[in-house]
Amino acid sequence: AILTSPLHFYLPPRPLAALGLQDAGRPMPDAASRAEGGRVLMVSSLDAEHPGENVIDGRDDSYWLSTGMYPQEILLALAYPCLISAIKLASTSVRSVRIEFSSEASPVNFKALAEKELGDSQGVLQVEDMPFAQAPSGIEYLRVVILSGWHDFCSVHAVRVEAERVEGCHPDALELRVRCSAGSYHSVTAQRSWTVTE
Repeated sequence: AILTSPLHFYLPPRPLAALGLQDAGRPMPDAASRAEGGRVLMVSSLDAEHPGENVIDGRDDSYWLSTGMYPQEILLALAYPCLISAIKLASTSVRSVRIEFSSEASPVNFKALAEKELGDSQGVLQVEDMPFAQAPSGIEYLRVVILSGWHDFCSVHAVRVEAERVEGCHPDALELRVRCSAGSYHSVTAQRSWTVTE
C-alpha cells in the first residue's frame, strides 16, 4: 500500500503489467510512453514529488497527483503522428474524464475523442479503457481532462496509447529550393523546430 496525504490508495502487485498497461513480455506499442519518445507538455497541478512525467514512465510506483480543484488537465505530445486503436487510463478517485485530440503541428485546437464516467473505487486503482468510435489518422497530441473526482484530489498512474505510426503527416525536415535576389538557388532545410539552415 502507498500512503499519500490526503489520498490513501491501494496498488496490487505490479498493477500496470497485470492489467495490460505495461509490456508483459510481448510488444505493445505505446505512442505516449517516454521510452517511445512521448512527452508531457503541461499539467494543471504541480507537485514536485509527483510530476506529470510519471504518467508515461512505465513504472508501477509513480503517479501524478492533482493539487487543486477540477477540472484538471494533462497535455501529452505523442511520439509520432499516429492512428490510435486504444487508450487506457490508470487512476484513483477520478469520477468523470474526457480525452481530446489534436492533429495539428501545434497543440492549439482540440476535439473530443472519448469520455467516460468512472465508479467510486474507494481508493483502489481504476484501470479503464476509454471507448471511442473511430479515431482520425495523424493524431499528434492528447489532452486528458479530468472533469470531476470522487474526492478533492485524484491521481493518474498511467496513460497508455496503443497506436500505429502514420507517415508523412508532419515531416521532421523539409528540403526547399530558395531563389536569392542575385538569381541563384540555395538548398535549405526547414526543421520541425522551425529553424532554417543552409
